Amino acid sequence: MLLYRQLALLGWLFTSAGLWAQFPQDITDQLVLDGLGAPVGLTFDQTERIYVWTKAGRVILIEDGEKLPDPLIDIGEEVATYGDHGLLGFALHPNFRQNGYFYLLYAVDRHHLLYYGTPDYDPDANLPEAATIGRVCRYTADVATDFTTVVPGSRKVLLGESPGTGIPLLHKSHGVGTLAFGSDGSLLLSCGDGGSYAGTDVGAGSAGSYDAQGLADGIITPAEDVGAFRSQMVDSHSGKILRIDPETGDGLPSNPFYDPARPRAARSRVWALGLRNPFRFTIRPGTGGHSPEEGDPGTLFIGDVGWAYWEEVNVADQGGLNFGWPIFEGMYRRWQYNGRPTPNLTAANPRQGQAGCDLPFFRFQDLLLDATADPAPFFPNPCQPGEAIPTDIPRFVHQRPAITYSNQDWNDEEQGTLVGDFGPDGQGRTFHLEEAGSPVAGLPFTGICNLGGIFYQGRGFPAGYDGQLITADFSGWVRRLTFDPAQQLLRADSLGQTGRPIVALAMHPSDGCIYYLAYGVPGALRRICYGGNAPPQARLDLDQTYGPAPLMVQFSAAESEDPEGASLTYLWEFGDGDSSTEVAPQHTFTATSDQPASFWVRLTVRDTGNLAHQVWETVSVNNTPPEAAISSFADGDRYTTTGPTLLPLQAEATDAEHSPGALSYRWEVFFHHNTHFHPEPPDTARESAVWLAAEGCGEEDYWYRVRLTVTDGAGLSATDEAELFPYCGPAQTVFDTVWAEVRAGQAYVHWQTVEETVGSHFRIASSPDGRHFTPGPETLAGAEDRDYVLSQPAPGPAPLFYRIEVIGPDGYQDFSRVVEA
Repeated sequence: MLLYRQLALLGWLFTSAGLWAQFPQDITDQLVLDGLGAPVGLTFDQTERIYVWTKAGRVILIEDGEKLPDPLIDIGEEVATYGDHGLLGFALHPNFRQNGYFYLLYAVDRHHLLYYGTPDYDPDANLPEAATIGRVCRYTADVATDFTTVVPGSRKVLLGESPGTGIPLLHKSHGVGTLAFGSDGSLLLSCGDGGSYAGTDVGAGSAGSYDAQGLADGIITPAEDVGAFRSQMVDSHSGKILRIDPETGDGLPSNPFYDPARPRAARSRVWALGLRNPFRFTIRPGTGGHSPEEGDPGTLFIGDVGWAYWEEVNVADQGGLNFGWPIFEGMYRRWQYNGRPTPNLTAANPRQGQAGCDLPFFRFQDLLLDATADPAPFFPNPCQPGEAIPTDIPRFVHQRPAITYSNQDWNDEEQGTLVGDFGPDGQGRTFHLEEAGSPVAGLPFTGICNLGGIFYQGRGFPAGYDGQLITADFSGWVRRLTFDPAQQLLRADSLGQTGRPIVALAMHPSDGCIYYLAYGVPGALRRICYGGNAPPQARLDLDQTYGPAPLMVQFSAAESEDPEGASLTYLWEFGDGDSSTEVAPQHTFTATSDQPASFWVRLTVRDTGNLAHQVWETVSVNNTPPEAAISSFADGDRYTTTGPTLLPLQAEATDAEHSPGALSYRWEVFFHHNTHFHPEPPDTARESAVWLAAEGCGEEDYWYRVRLTVTDGAGLSATDEAELFPYCGPAQTVFDTVWAEVRAGQAYVHWQTVEETVGSHFRIASSPDGRHFTPGPETLAGAEDRDYVLSQPAPGPAPLFYRIEVIGPDGYQDFSRVVEA
């Protein structure tokens, strides 16, 4: 499937500098399996099979440390993967091994949302950088295949069956998050505010959100056009924990705002609110009821990803709690939003028009008070301060986080770790973690993106770990938070630093280890274990990987090592039936003909405790690597920041021993932001295209890096990389009109410009689908009347799409709007 992906600021920060892994001597960080391709979550079933789901929409099955050949399901055609979006939530029914039910929570590609089931639908199309929704679906795994395939026709949409019934996604981030079953059998899910991280989003496109599109499509109502303030609305799915019936998707009658006349309305589904981007949450074992009617799914521990200031770990031990976003972030009022009084159009003020009152609706700031121990706080009507806001309007007190820590990269107001309690006057107090009088013990820490956590319930770690919340941050650290039975935090301790971008944690059912996913490409499943023997680390070195047969290769495993310093044994398997147990053997590879042949060399290093680690390398005889070069743009080219750029991904590749059809391609795109970068899932099409977001030209550094890898049929590869930078100067080209026509078998493209730069040149590009463009004839800028026309043969009667590509003298690229001939 040819994917056109929108790249944007992910919010998950993939650091290019990296961090050294650091754990106490008795704790080990071990690789289980890599090459998972941007994994975002994992879980286990009762048989200890591992389920890993990826951003692109695949659910991978792992048994005995090996990935099964086929995924359980792949819904990539339906999933929006630009920015933070993708398949982010997955859950197995508590009785999965009996009924086969599993659940998916994902962002829907806009093209699929609008056109699936109509003549206009194209399975290869994708509409990024646009308004869409989050959706929950249930599928049934087939017992006849040991639950490794899906029963055809078993798809059931529980939430988001149409644009107006889904979770609004109106920017590149703050979308969907976790799916989890409560102890009572209810299904819970987390949703971000659907707004923009790029500024103070109060609706009407104020921070670059797709609000107008969302309104036109019915994704949001006019009352919901308030940006991040949707988190404060009980009549919006955004910025919430939702609690639904796993059979129907309806809200449950025991939810705090349930409306029996509208069980599928947002308010009927809301369990908690006031969240920004609650990517991951967990439920404390041993809490909660046993029936949905009790209204107690268990105590939720929620990692809410902050804006640029504070990361939060929140505790929801009952329904209806409000965690404050966007009026609060961490312990403090967030001045950018608190200082923007915004009316809640679902909260009419009965005092309007009386005694000079000109406030038809209460503002969100009127309906949320600072944290207090007072069980019955007073909410004054701003038009009559001695009169309370009516009780039939939802009113809230800020539920402060159990612990909050500063964003180490962006919080220029205050660095540290904060906790709180209530003073003798019943008002909330805030302490730095290390401060005298702090109700929580521990040393301060910072991070960049909290990922919730899991409660440790294994036997692998010492008894003191049992029942602790193991939480993590995308920067790579893992910590232990100790809560008492009343859900009060007592202390925060470091477990260690993985040095890898963690996106998910899970407890293995029996081995006592903490499993985690390291995000990125290729992506890895790893585990943190206590005590015992850590496996060795194999290192395979060789002096050459290709050449004419017979080819003698010198191998070495001398750089392999064991964490405990134990002696090692070595097994070399050369892929031709021969093997060696030497540390540094020589081996000669032969071939039966002069055609290319490949050998998969495997090194297994084993310690005295019989733990092993394997690594592989390819040796190819009668073969040379291909030659590859990116051809559709040059290193150092500039992209426009006036709007998104559709960048073609095209290359020239040759191979002396293989035909063009025997070459495979892999495109990787990285969005750099200061010292870190954001990788996207690779694209394996020979030719493709990618949307570049209009990011750059502010105080921060932004640029893109594109890597191409071409591999021949015998396993040898060549790579090429190029970087693109934002153009931050004045507009080089401003188009007036652009139109196209077909006459006598020729397609003519006409355009006029208002502004243009001397030295630039124009090129027409054609596309059969309006997305993938092929460059055509070109001309220099500088026409006296700024009136241009270029032509090329029309391919036939089918419509064709055209645009004008602008290439500036400094490599700057820009594009006109797309027109149809």
